[in-house]
Amino acid sequence: MPSLKTERLFFLATGDRYTLKMLDLRAAAVPFDLSKAVTISDVDWSKRSLWSLHHHAASDTLWLHADERNDEQTNLWTLELKSGALKQVTTHDYVYGLGFSADDTQVAYLPRSGTRAPFRSCLRVMDLATRSSRELVCDTQALRFTWSDIRWAPDASEVYFQAQVDGDRNRVQLVAVDLTASKPAVRLLTDPKQQRTDASALEGWVDGDGLLFTANDDGFTNLYSYSRKSRQIRQLTRFTEDMTSARLVDTGVFAVHRSPMGSSLTLVDPRSGKILGEQPQRGKADVIDGHADRVMWTQEAPDLVFEANLATLAPSDGKAAGLNNQRVISLPESLTAQIVQCRAEAVKIPTFDRVSGKPRELHAFVLRPIRPLTDRTRQLALVESFYGGENSYSTFDHIMCAAGLTVVSASVRGSDGFGRSFQALND
Repeated sequence: MPSLKTERLFFLATGDRYTLKMLDLRAAAVPFDLSKAVTISDVDWSKRSLWSLHHHAASDTLWLHADERNDEQTNLWTLELKSGALKQVTTHDYVYGLGFSADDTQVAYLPRSGTRAPFRSCLRVMDLATRSSRELVCDTQALRFTWSDIRWAPDASEVYFQAQVDGDRNRVQLVAVDLTASKPAVRLLTDPKQQRTDASALEGWVDGDGLLFTANDDGFTNLYSYSRKSRQIRQLTRFTEDMTSARLVDTGVFAVHRSPMGSSLTLVDPRSGKILGEQPQRGKADVIDGHADRVMWTQEAPDLVFEANLATLAPSDGKAAGLNNQRVISLPESLTAQIVQCRAEAVKIPTFDRVSGKPRELHAFVLRPIRPLTDRTRQLALVESFYGGENSYSTFDHIMCAAGLTVVSASVRGSDGFGRSFQALND
């Protein structure tokens, strides 16, 4: 959980207990030595859920979206970095999501009340200094508040988040609330008639007017722009793979679009949607933070456990994404040699499509043992279902390879990563 803005890296060290640690990136050598991180909490986080954190640099405090006993009764908490004191700030049944104003003086959040549906959810805004909060507007059956990061307007006059028409997860909307109104109301920004399962706003603004968000109106998650002045929405990208993560930085929008077959790091002009540069990557990549001219992105694959990369974005030549990249976190080679026991190959499998009747191919990985058994009568294959083809490391698969088995892992219809229609083929 990096915070490039405040030059800190937070992570959980897992084992018999989960320990929350912090590495100061201002003095950290590359690659990062995680053993030099300091423990910032004596809480065993295996006994709690920690969904997200926000480093409030002015008070040297972490704001946490967490529960107390792994019961998903999520609330807002603070953790003082100097003393390690953990305090619960809100006492709601469930908090869907939150977002901090640009000046870090306010937090907006979406608490839910009630033990069974229909729940009641409201937008609240809290002053971080006084901890006083006010309720602005609540949802209705026609438009339900839901899981969402909340984004603020540059002048803190409005907030933006997701809601669902009639509680339908296939009709997710991006909405706005005017915080200055005497009677704040929810205003729809997206077309409520359009099928959509996601509408996630990015942090930051383009020229103080453009709010960027990702949505899958055309069947794939792409980048869109909303203008506060004209109240118009434009689709900026038209990828036929889902854009899985994106951050707005000084150079543009650094985004990843991918399917289970592979990933592409992409730099997008936030005004025109022009692709400024692109780099293909094997495996599953995602950008997890971005600030100024830097981004941190991760990568994994069926034969790659995990790597984190810190990249400085240089002006693009129109072909590559303009990355000056440094690998900052990876496993020691000695450990990798022990736990990576498969070699992965991407293949296509012919199948059928009951809906259209047209031929279709499925993606799959064939994972073969690095050290196959010499006795051919014991060279067996395991076919996985459902769902396979995930472009990430699986402990199970590598145990099978270590035992001499070949693993065939396919993305059958209903798998994610190939667009909304492919995911719905098993409905």
